[in-house]
Amino acid sequence: MLTVSVAAYNVASFLRETLESCVIPEVLDDLEVIVVNDGSTDETARIAEEYQKRYPLTFRLINKENGGYGTTVNRSIEEAKGKYFKLLDGDDRFNQKGLRQLVEFLRQTDADWVITRRIKYADGTDEKEEESPLWLKFCDRIYQPEEIADSRFSSVIGMWQVTVRTEILKQRMMKLPEHRLYTDQLFVYYQMSHIRSIAFLNYSVYEYRIGREEQSVSRTSSVKHADERIENLRMMLGDYALHHKEYGLNREFIAHRLMNYYCQGILLYCMLPVSRDHRTSIMKLEKKCKSETPDVYYGVYHYRRMIPLLRYTHYYAYYLLARRELCLPV
Repeated sequence: MLTVSVAAYNVASFLRETLESCVIPEVLDDLEVIVVNDGSTDETARIAEEYQKRYPLTFRLINKENGGYGTTVNRSIEEAKGKYFKLLDGDDRFNQKGLRQLVEFLRQTDADWVITRRIKYADGTDEKEEESPLWLKFCDRIYQPEEIADSRFSSVIGMWQVTVRTEILKQRMMKLPEHRLYTDQLFVYYQMSHIRSIAFLNYSVYEYRIGREEQSVSRTSSVKHADERIENLRMMLGDYALHHKEYGLNREFIAHRLMNYYCQGILLYCMLPVSRDHRTSIMKLEKKCKSETPDVYYGVYHYRRMIPLLRYTHYYAYYLLARRELCLPV
């Protein structure tokens, strides 16, 4: 019923907790857990082998050369046999009650997307925070994307909340790039033009670990790999510029997604060391966006006050905003 793709690179200290969160007797036969070992040099593969031996009908280990997060997703999509597909990072975990409820729901639905809530938990503590998402008011029935485009739901959804029909990924998903961080953003974006129905569930499934400085979502990593995040944004803008006329009723739904990522890209430049070159890069990005994706360019006025400020001041406000060391939203 559900394929879980576990991206595993040097996560030996977390992987037992991750895989154990999938061991739920009531639904174990409905789960396929594919652990893609991306060239780890620690005990990651050995731990995954233990679970493969204990639960051979559920867990499967795939060893491959290191290629980055996107390649683990590409490989697990190729191998997936479940009706639905969900990502789980090797250092995160599922809420077992939520996962059981999700699988039980998947047995009775054909929705393209099934959206569940997320819990954040602090590394090394018992601290948990369950999000209060925008979509709670949509938990009454199955929705089409155009019905909820104005809600900005699509702008905040991430891989943590999404469970998608595997058929959509196998038939229409573009390959994610190698050796690049933040490709989970592309994973969600590339699905959106093919989504026709969405179910919203009012419980949490994914438990997302925070607080580790080496995480890709940390401020340090975001700054260090800023070029990768910006390149993903450029890829999405380029795709939208080429294909937006084909998106039909999903167009506004997808545009809101891009507006959010676009604002994050501008914020990212403001996190980097203050320089004339970074101001110039913002101006070039803005010019290209205005020319090729004007609905995204003008739409971002509703997302961040900093965007109108930058444009009004001919981008000289960049120097003020960058010195304030704005935090990049996760």
